[in-house]
Amino acid sequence: MTTDTSRRLIPDPPSDVAAEQHALLDQLPHLVDALYGTDYTIESCSTDDYNCLAWAMGDCSQPWSPSLQGGYYWPPDLVVGLPVVEVVAELFRRDGYAECGDSGLVAGAEKVAIYADSFREVRHVARQLSSGWWASKLGDLGDIEHATLELVECGLYGRVAPDREILLTSDRENSPPLTSMSR
Repeated sequence: MTTDTSRRLIPDPPSDVAAEQHALLDQLPHLVDALYGTDYTIESCSTDDYNCLAWAMGDCSQPWSPSLQGGYYWPPDLVVGLPVVEVVAELFRRDGYAECGDSGLVAGAEKVAIYADSFREVRHVARQLSSGWWASKLGDLGDIEHATLELVECGLYGRVAPDREILLTSDRENSPPLTSMSR
């Protein structure tokens, strides 16, 4: 793992893309069907060092969750409990994000999308890159970049609902890029 000049850690790129694609096929066949033949790239090796929420927050050193089950980082001043949309959205609001209603690219803004199941339990978080693509950490697998939010919607990760699950901040300059790669 390398460190850029910002607060974000950048995971090492996969040395064997074919092996990472094989791992993706083995572990997430229901997701692979949605990704097959679409625009996505594998950007890092498999690791359980961090999760999708940590990735969206720019921290590749530890998993994040408000869960009571330990083993996760969560800011001590925020509510601990079920990882429901409202609790996770508060984390982003505290970091300067505000609610918005669409996934379109906004110049100078950075967006995150919170995926939830029908009970509003958070199942996944993705972050928009300056290219307009989205970056996701897939469980213990690596990070991928994908063209649309819908490409990772599935039973495991839930869906992005249009009401409040997409949040944005209006100051990209104070939030360094997720990766050193650009489209």
